[in-house]
Amino acid sequence: MHIEISKIKNAISRAIKNRWFQVVMLFIVVAFVANSTGPFIVYQIKEIPVDVPCKAYEVVKTIILTQIVTVPPEKMVNPTKVSENGLEFLLHYEGFQASMYEDVPGGNCTIGYGHLVHMNPCNGDSSENMWSSGISKKNALILFESDLSIFEIGVSKLVTVDINQCQFDALVSLSFNLGLKKFSETELLKQLNLGNYNAVPELFNKHIWSGGYYWEGLIKRRAAEERIFSSCQYD
Repeated sequence: MHIEISKIKNAISRAIKNRWFQVVMLFIVVAFVANSTGPFIVYQIKEIPVDVPCKAYEVVKTIILTQIVTVPPEKMVNPTKVSENGLEFLLHYEGFQASMYEDVPGGNCTIGYGHLVHMNPCNGDSSENMWSSGISKKNALILFESDLSIFEIGVSKLVTVDINQCQFDALVSLSFNLGLKKFSETELLKQLNLGNYNAVPELFNKHIWSGGYYWEGLIKRRAAEERIFSSCQYD
C-alpha cells in the first residue's frame, strides 16, 4: 500500500499542534526524568512553552517548577558541586576555629573552617597578620565556600570515571583534608580511575596518619567518608 510522505508529515504536524498531545508529551517527559539515572535538574525551567488551559497541564507545570522531579543522589552522574548533606558533613568535621591553629594531618597554619593561612605551623609569618584578631563564623563560612569551590573543580578534573553525588562528596571531603596535590597522588584515586570501584572504600583508611601517629579524629572521618562513598550514608 502506497502512502504519501507528505500526508504523514501533515498528520504528525497536526498531532504536535494538538493541545492534548502536548499534555501527554509533558507527562512522558516528567516520567522519564523521574526515573532517569542521569543528572537532570529541571527546576531551572522558567516557562513552559505550551499554552494548554487545562488542569492536567497545570499539574505538570507545578511538578516541574516545584522541583518534585529530582534524581536521588546515589543515581546522580558526575556532579560538580557538593550536596547539602556533603556540605554539612564537611562543616562538622572541619569544625570552626575563630583563631589560627595547626591542622591535622598537615600541621599547617589554619583558621576558620579549615582555611589554609600558610604551610607549616603558625610562626608569625606576615600572611598571619590579617588573621591576628581572629575571624567571625560568618566570614569563615564565606571563606569556606570559596575554598570548597577549588576542591570541587579539582576533584571533577582528577576523576576520570563516572561517580555519583555521594562518591563525589566523599572524595571532596578527603581532598579538602589532604590537599589536592596529595589527593592526586593517592592509590585511592589511581584505583578509582582504573574503574576498580570496589577497591576504593578500604583505601580511605590509608589516610589516618599524621607525624608518624594515627589520629582518632582521622579514623572517624575516613570511616564516615567510606560509608558515604559506599552506601550514601551521611553521619
